[in-house]
Amino acid sequence: MTDLDPSWVLHTRNYRETSLLVDVFGLHGGRYRLIAKGARRGKRNQRALLQPFRGLLMTTRGRGELRTLAAVEDSGASHELQQERLACGLYLNELLLALLPRFEPAPDVFALYGHVVAGLAAQTPPAPSLRAFELTLLETLGLAPDFTVVTRTGEAIHEDGCYAFDAGGIGVAPQGVNCLSVPGSALLALAERDFDTEPRAQRQVLAALLQGPLGSRELRSRQLLAQFRELASRTGPRMAAPEQTYNHEPDTSEERDQ
Repeated sequence: MTDLDPSWVLHTRNYRETSLLVDVFGLHGGRYRLIAKGARRGKRNQRALLQPFRGLLMTTRGRGELRTLAAVEDSGASHELQQERLACGLYLNELLLALLPRFEPAPDVFALYGHVVAGLAAQTPPAPSLRAFELTLLETLGLAPDFTVVTRTGEAIHEDGCYAFDAGGIGVAPQGVNCLSVPGSALLALAERDFDTEPRAQRQVLAALLQGPLGSRELRSRQLLAQFRELASRTGPRMAAPEQTYNHEPDTSEERDQ
């Protein structure tokens, strides 16, 4: 049995008649899946606790691919996300489910996850926090290049320069239709974790880096976010989008989860 581990629920689904399958992101345990036996039954009804965006303390049993929940407590950090910010929170969860290897702790990503979710609930501008999360996740996975130099030559990036960028690295000039043309100021800002400079270019660069490991996987949170933005453009900023709940079903099959 493990000690109590600060954790976040990434996704839940019903399992058999009374249990839940839960995808978890723990500070010490990393990303893993567990079964919460009897979680939907009687006095042990743990469904109210086992919700996304609610900080928990968990103890598990077992050493295999599928752990068993032994105990769960509320850590006191509970965040309610709605509408566009719900889509942003689901985006974080889908990235973790898709990209983090199982059972490998990622303390920097874990710390930033809690910060970003709290910021989404507090109505802070989401874009800088999302870019910070994407970059930290890429760095943890070893997929972030050195944004201060041209990849093959080691030539220093200049703020007023224009560079080619794709998943293979940074080039000295735009080459080919599959490369982004990126201002040097955007690359240097990423190196300094300044997410307010050239935000559109930064978003494109990080999206290109994420696309490689994501492959053909489709993130449904992106579709949800696009729907919110389309609705807002048609109804105006003062009209709220319809209430949404955490009812989407990301692909969490074992085959796609490796």
